[in-house]
Amino acid sequence: MALATNLRPGALATALLAAGAASAATTVFSGVDPGAGAPGSFANSVAAEAALVAAAAGYGTVGKETFEGLATGYYSPIAVPGFTASFVAPNYGNGFNGISDTNLGGNIYGLNLTPGGAKWFGFSDTGATSATFALNFPSHAFGFYLTGAEQSVYGSVFTFKLNNGSQFTGNIAGTGFGGIAYYGIVDTVAFSSVTISSAVNNGDAWGIDDVAFTYNLPSTPGVPEPASWALLITGFALTGATARRRRRGLAA
Repeated sequence: MALATNLRPGALATALLAAGAASAATTVFSGVDPGAGAPGSFANSVAAEAALVAAAAGYGTVGKETFEGLATGYYSPIAVPGFTASFVAPNYGNGFNGISDTNLGGNIYGLNLTPGGAKWFGFSDTGATSATFALNFPSHAFGFYLTGAEQSVYGSVFTFKLNNGSQFTGNIAGTGFGGIAYYGIVDTVAFSSVTISSAVNNGDAWGIDDVAFTYNLPSTPGVPEPASWALLITGFALTGATARRRRRGLAA
């Protein structure tokens, strides 16, 4: 997990989420780059990530999971410092789903987008496919790059649902083969889990990478904050000075 930094500005499509929790103000961030692939340019997706990170920073630290530290293969749950993902999908092996590091057919089944990395989280929706991300800390934001998208060919639709009731349905029409997109949500109401699921039997394989989310680490019980340390040190100094004056008075 790493902080999201050095993000470039660019075009951005945003919208308020219509279907969501009644008390939640939810903003959707999205950007689509048709047939972009990597290491090509995907400026719209990068701009959407940058905007989400900027909006999310007001709610806490923004973390990013790149999946680079995980073993390849199809397994569940997938545990990382920020969350645990429970994965349900047909198993077609490396390059299609699970933690993958092999590009099959170029960019059309999913790919890595982490600079210097190799891995991504692959999906295949020829059967019921979903991943539920149980976050280790309450969050107000969740976003990810979607890779290998051919929704213009297969018509795949995915649903992005938060456990606070907010929900978004995405369809990347017109991306061509190997398209890249970014989708994310910033919500005023905290949530603790996110489920990404796709329609059954649309025949597409795709991946996600560089998942962003917010978190706030709890303070350690019994460890004073920096301001408290300053007060304690000042108190120790005053106590010591008083003791020295008393000793001098007794000696006289």
